[in-house]
Amino acid sequence: MAKNSKVPPIPPEDAAPPPDDGSSTWWIVGAAVVLLAFGGWMGWEAYPALVAGSWPTTEGTVKKAKFFEKRKLGENVNNAPRTMEVELEYDYTVNGTTYTGTAYNNSSNVIDPAEAPTLQQKLKVGNKVTVYYSSWMPRNSLLAPAATTTSWGRLAISIACLLGAIGLFALAFWPSSPKAAAPASA
Repeated sequence: MAKNSKVPPIPPEDAAPPPDDGSSTWWIVGAAVVLLAFGGWMGWEAYPALVAGSWPTTEGTVKKAKFFEKRKLGENVNNAPRTMEVELEYDYTVNGTTYTGTAYNNSSNVIDPAEAPTLQQKLKVGNKVTVYYSSWMPRNSLLAPAATTTSWGRLAISIACLLGAIGLFALAFWPSSPKAAAPASA
């Protein structure tokens, strides 16, 4: 070692930890806010799918219905499992106001190909359909409400994120527990 280099002294084992400047608290709060936002968003996404079956109904009229095959880009046309999607428009009236809906289901209007022939008959232009609409926001509607596995998964992720955010906020702001008191002598 060089003569002039100074080595910092090693603190004793019972020395107090250095004072916290609070920067770690802000990282924890930031992570909690991100979890809170993501959990809220996932819950908001799951909500319509989980409650739409209990929404009020009204009669609507189909204005447009197009069915087309849907495949992932680059899949072999002969071997790939296929799905169908319906592009849909229907009009319905709630409390004197007419709305236009475009949602068939909670799965981005993706349907099982086996259902397509039946739906093509049911959703012909001019046909009457039962429309489920949100009583809070009547412009939100769909024709076939169903809670899917994806909906329940989003709800589970939402709850996990919200609980994680609560835990991180508690970690950031809950006072540190004092050292255990010395046992009382008899």
